[in-house]
Amino acid sequence: MIKNKKFFGILNLPDIIVIGLVLVIVLPLVHFYMKFNEKGFAEQKKIERFIGQKARNDIVYRTAWRTRMLDVDVSFKNLTEEALGKIKVGDRELQPDGTVAAEVLWIGNPVPNYFIVDLGTLTDSLFVKTVPGDGLYSMPAKIRITGVVANSGLFSRKDRNVKELAEFKFESKDYDAYYVVEMPPIIKSQD
Repeated sequence: MIKNKKFFGILNLPDIIVIGLVLVIVLPLVHFYMKFNEKGFAEQKKIERFIGQKARNDIVYRTAWRTRMLDVDVSFKNLTEEALGKIKVGDRELQPDGTVAAEVLWIGNPVPNYFIVDLGTLTDSLFVKTVPGDGLYSMPAKIRITGVVANSGLFSRKDRNVKELAEFKFESKDYDAYYVVEMPPIIKSQD
């Protein structure tokens, strides 16, 4: 009986069979991949698939969004006494094409500057007003902003969701002022 007869002093028969099968399977795959890839075939197919998927996503994204106007309770922040005099009912932020992006509907009485801080716990959030002693003011206001609503119901403006405590910049022709959304918004259709 012959035990583990070695060929060439290193390989036995099962080793040669495994190596032969690997070569029979792998070499043609490598050959065809190199042949097709000479012209960038494999990469071209991946790029075409990526472009097609992106185009489908863009079409869905654009058709699923609708322009809406939203009345939001906000608070203009970090206002100096001079800046308080500039903000008036009827002030507008215009888009480059001249359409109204935001409009001040109501302004309240200025108060010492404050911020709402989320002192969230593991189970709940606790919101607290903090008043820094910096000589600046906050002014409550109601503004109407134009944005888009997705089918999911999310309202966004300037590529950001409009939600409680979100900060945005109001840019009128006379001044710029930052505001923070304080109350959940109410969506109205655009006519």
